[in-house]
Amino acid sequence: MTYSDPRVLAHDVTKRVLYHGAFADIALGSALSTSSLSGSDRRLATELVYGTTRRLLTVDWALDWLLKKPVAKASPDLATSLRLGAYQILYLDRVPAYAAVDRAAGIVREKSGSREAGVVNAVLRKLAREGPRALPPWDDPGHRLAIEHSHPEWLVRDLLSRFGVEETSRMLAANNSPPPLEVWVNTLKSDRDTVAWLLETDGFGVSPAKFAGQGLVIEAEGRPLERTSAFTNGLIYIMDEAAMLVAPALGPGPGSAVLDACAAPGGKTAALAAAMGNQGHIVAKDISAARVAMIRQNCERLGVTIVETVVGDAREPGGQDEPAFDYVLVDAPCSGLGVLRRRPDLRWRKSLGQIAELRSLQISILHGAASELKPGGALLYSTCSIHPDENQSIIESFLKEDPRFRPSGLKGRIPADLEHDERGGTLQLYTHLHGTDGFYMARMTREF
Repeated sequence: MTYSDPRVLAHDVTKRVLYHGAFADIALGSALSTSSLSGSDRRLATELVYGTTRRLLTVDWALDWLLKKPVAKASPDLATSLRLGAYQILYLDRVPAYAAVDRAAGIVREKSGSREAGVVNAVLRKLAREGPRALPPWDDPGHRLAIEHSHPEWLVRDLLSRFGVEETSRMLAANNSPPPLEVWVNTLKSDRDTVAWLLETDGFGVSPAKFAGQGLVIEAEGRPLERTSAFTNGLIYIMDEAAMLVAPALGPGPGSAVLDACAAPGGKTAALAAAMGNQGHIVAKDISAARVAMIRQNCERLGVTIVETVVGDAREPGGQDEPAFDYVLVDAPCSGLGVLRRRPDLRWRKSLGQIAELRSLQISILHGAASELKPGGALLYSTCSIHPDENQSIIESFLKEDPRFRPSGLKGRIPADLEHDERGGTLQLYTHLHGTDGFYMARMTREF
C-alpha cells in the first residue's frame, strides 16, 4: 500500500505493532519506503507511531476514565484511533486539538463505520476540553512512575529497588526522550571531517559524537539518510555511539584472527575490520541465515573484505582442533532494556521471566565462544542492557566457572572521561547519564 496521509500510515503501523507483534522500526520503515509523504509528513508519521507506542500506558490512563470499558478492550481500530488522537492532544502542541479529533474520527469511520467514529469524536473532544485525570498518588511510587513515564510496572519496581525514586525517574524520563541519529564513519574509505563535510553539503546538520572519535551526530530533519552518497558509497553506518566503543575496547590490530560470535547485522563486525585496517581474518557468525545475509550486504557496502560469514550457533565451537582466534567478541542477545528510547515497543514485550531465560542463553554463548580463544587472547562481552542479571552477574559467573580467564582493564581503550571499573574491566553506560544507549561491556583475557 502506498500512503499519502501520515495519520493513516501511523494508524496502520501502530495497529500492527500493538496487535500483531510487528516491530515498530521495521513496520514504520517499510511503510515509509513505499509512501509518497513529504519530509514534514514523514516526521509526523514517525512521531505518531513512536510517540503513541512510547506513551501508551499514560495515554490509556487518560482515556480509560472517559470510556465505559478500558481502551485496551476496544476493537483494534477504535483503540488505535483513540490512542493516536489522545497522544496528539496530550503531547503535540503544534497539532490543533480539533484537527487531531476530526482526523482520528475520520480514519476510524473509513475502517469501522460511523458508530465507532462517534465514540472517537465524543471521547477525544472531552479529553481536549477537560484534560486528563490526575496521576496516581505517591503512596505507591512504582504505580505512579509507571503511569507518569509510561513504562511497565515490573520494570519500574525493579529499577526502584536498585536506584531509588529520583534516579529511576530520571532514567524513565531519558527513555522517553528523542534518540539522536548517530553514524559510525568508515575509516576504510574516508575520515570524520570529510564525511561531515559531505553530509553538510547535502543539507544535514552534523556534530562530533561525545565519546566515539569515529562518530557523528546527524540532524536529518525527516530526510532518509540512506539516500545520501555517504551512505550508499559505504562511508557511514548508522550506529549508536555506545556500540562504536566496542571495537577499540576489544582492540584487534592488523593481521588478527577475530571471532564475532553474534555478529548480525554487521556494524560492529565492520568496525572491527576498520580497526584492523582490513587486514587479517574475521569470522562473523549468526544463528540466522537471513541475518548472516545482512552481514554480507553491509560488509560489501562498507568495503570490508576480510570477513567470512558463518551460519551457526555461538554456543557450539567451530570444530577446530585448537583455539583459532586472537580476539573474540560476544555481543550477546539481550532484553534491549538499554535501547527503550530508540525501540519504545520493546518495553511492552519484555518481562523479568524473559531476562531469566536470556541469562542461560547468554552464559552458554559466552562459554562456547570463549573456548575458541587462544591463550593470551582477549574476549569482550557486551549487551545493550542495563540489567545486572544480563551483565555483571553473567561475568561473575563466567569467571568463577572458567579459571583460565581474568578481567582486563579498559584504560587507554575507551575515552578517559568515561567512569568505569578498571579492575573489573567493565563499563556500564546509562542513557540519562551519558546520552548514549544503555550499554555494558566487560573485557577479559585468557591466561592459559
